Amino acid sequence: MDLNITGHKVIHKGDTEGSLNGLLYKYLYGANGIFLAAENEIFKTTIPISTIKNPNQYIRGLELIQPVIKLPKRVPSSLLASMVFHSRLACPNEILFYLSYALNEWVLITPDQKTGQSYAQPISNSLYFPIEVHSHNTMPAIFSSTDNADENGLRIYGVLGRVDRPVVDIKLRISIYGHWSVLPYQFVFEPTPEVKNG
Repeated sequence: MDLNITGHKVIHKGDTEGSLNGLLYKYLYGANGIFLAAENEIFKTTIPISTIKNPNQYIRGLELIQPVIKLPKRVPSSLLASMVFHSRLACPNEILFYLSYALNEWVLITPDQKTGQSYAQPISNSLYFPIEVHSHNTMPAIFSSTDNADENGLRIYGVLGRVDRPVVDIKLRISIYGHWSVLPYQFVFEPTPEVKNG
């Protein structure tokens, strides 16, 4: 049995991306480069893989593709503030959070976990959550090599950094099975003055 989990589509002028038709993800080829599209029951996204920056070098006859993320709604700033608060309490250890979407509301979950100054690991990892955020205590909000090895699902991943400061750094990226694209936190969360993009 041959399972097709990925697809490819050249987007000619006037074309649309179309649906995934049961695929996990689809590579899209447009005038401005190569993009990757995926969706699940919570969000839909198209991220750049390799882009052409100079309009004079766009591929003629193809449609421009725009990166996009479509969520049912942004995560309330109160949940982001709660993650910051609990990250400060956990410091100098890291802490892990999940965000789930149910009954038209985002729900913050702090799973049972093992933590230390450079790790936060869930005791059980059997459920899917569309958003996963962990703290990096006093370190900057950067994705570590461990994060790169672990964060390979269809999910939005985040890191809270420098939680010992009045304004905390956050870095978000969306992953399509190991292809990542960094995005401003305001695309996913309602903004709060105690958080800035890292």
